[in-house]
Amino acid sequence: MGGTPRQLTNGAWNVGQRGLGVIARSPTVSWSPDSTKIAFDGPGKPVEAPHWFESHINLVNVATGGLSTLTKGRGTFGEPVFSPDGKRIAFTGYPAHDTSYPVADLYVIDADGGAQQALTHNLADGPFGLHWAPKGRQIYFTMDKNGARNIYAVDLRGRLREITSGAQVVSLSSLSDDGNAALTLSRADLPVTIAAVPSLNGNITLTPLTDVNSDVLFGKKIGRVEEIWYDSIAETGESARVQGWIVYPPDFDSDKKYPLLLSIHGGPHGMSTSGFNFTFQEFAARGYIVLYTNPRGSTGYGSDFANAIRYRYPGALDYADLMAGVDMAIGKGFVDPERLFVTGCSGGGILTTWVIAQTDRFKAAAALCPVVNWISMFGTTDVVGWLNNFFPKPFWEDPKPWLEHSTIMHVGQVSTPTLLITGVKDLRTPLGEAEEYYAALKIRGVPTRLVPMRNEYHGTRSTPSNYLRTSLMMRKWFDEFDPAKKEPEKSTEKGKQ
Repeated sequence: MGGTPRQLTNGAWNVGQRGLGVIARSPTVSWSPDSTKIAFDGPGKPVEAPHWFESHINLVNVATGGLSTLTKGRGTFGEPVFSPDGKRIAFTGYPAHDTSYPVADLYVIDADGGAQQALTHNLADGPFGLHWAPKGRQIYFTMDKNGARNIYAVDLRGRLREITSGAQVVSLSSLSDDGNAALTLSRADLPVTIAAVPSLNGNITLTPLTDVNSDVLFGKKIGRVEEIWYDSIAETGESARVQGWIVYPPDFDSDKKYPLLLSIHGGPHGMSTSGFNFTFQEFAARGYIVLYTNPRGSTGYGSDFANAIRYRYPGALDYADLMAGVDMAIGKGFVDPERLFVTGCSGGGILTTWVIAQTDRFKAAAALCPVVNWISMFGTTDVVGWLNNFFPKPFWEDPKPWLEHSTIMHVGQVSTPTLLITGVKDLRTPLGEAEEYYAALKIRGVPTRLVPMRNEYHGTRSTPSNYLRTSLMMRKWFDEFDPAKKEPEKSTEKGKQ
């Protein structure tokens, strides 16, 4: 079949859900079972600042192009899915808010309008990947919780149950009319693979169907990954229980001392998981202990944990959680405290530059795609609205907190050799942020190197070659300042890859 596409919507707005961290997500569209209507997410009308992140559940009549908006009031709603009988639409979202990370809920609404009904409340994190059960009695979804990603179900009375469980990363991708489910699956020792189950009821065994990485991993030993939990107390007296993981070298010997690499996830509202990570395994294979954690501000632990850093990011809480993890790892007896290294990308790059301004315990750092100046970012990023809820007032009304949490203002305290890598095309955390930091470090005489990555947007690993370049540059930089390897040679070159 084929034919000429016919436009159904028009206006100065995009189809697609709005959300924190993005201007517009890939749209979700859902045909009604009788093929007369299409439900989709998007603002439904032109939106202006500061309401960029508002989106609604809309219906368009396929025959006439008539448009109606089902959700009411201000908010961010998306991922509409028609029920099998076409009478209801399930979707996710949240009303207008003033937090930096709202946790979404799952809703249903009658397809012909009416009040929306929340089926979930106070989840660990927002649901996504919605699928109606074949008979329409419940809705399956995927959710992040405690460093894992699993499948859950909620019925129309709001009764929630866990479908899969355990330290894994599972996402429901497709559900057939007779209940067969196709999923993606990853575990600490298993790269992402396709799995299937004949039913999401009863005891479930996830059976991998693919093994596309067998050639890459052939003959390779995988390092053991240990889940850890530890207590952290910030200088403010605020405490938290923090989850993390330690990746061991494949030939780990508890009688030896190893260098440690602290890897900080981005976001800051993101979550490290128990899934397979090639980069961590590569560093472990090179003899590093790799530590990664979910400090306060991370998702998957509820709204309070995620929003604990509001108005103070980066700051005392996330820093305390990261250092408590490092101290715990050192306390195990196999980490050399004189061979510590730190890295992170995006939000992790921000925290990397914050960490090295608070301590000189790390021998070298690699800050990828960092933001070091919130005020300059405001005028150059593609997500200017993302900053709305990170500070109590705009910087033109009160610049003090904007400057206090900009790591460029603390660069005078930095002595750690720092590698900076950012994509030339990065509009999220623009190259100018890394250039500001590079210039300041160079003037201060701190060993530094700036690598603008050609053809990279946000991140530095979109192609296999750049993935390898990033890892190789990081390893070379750490080796240069590793006291167990060779005498450090100061470097202030500016290169381009």
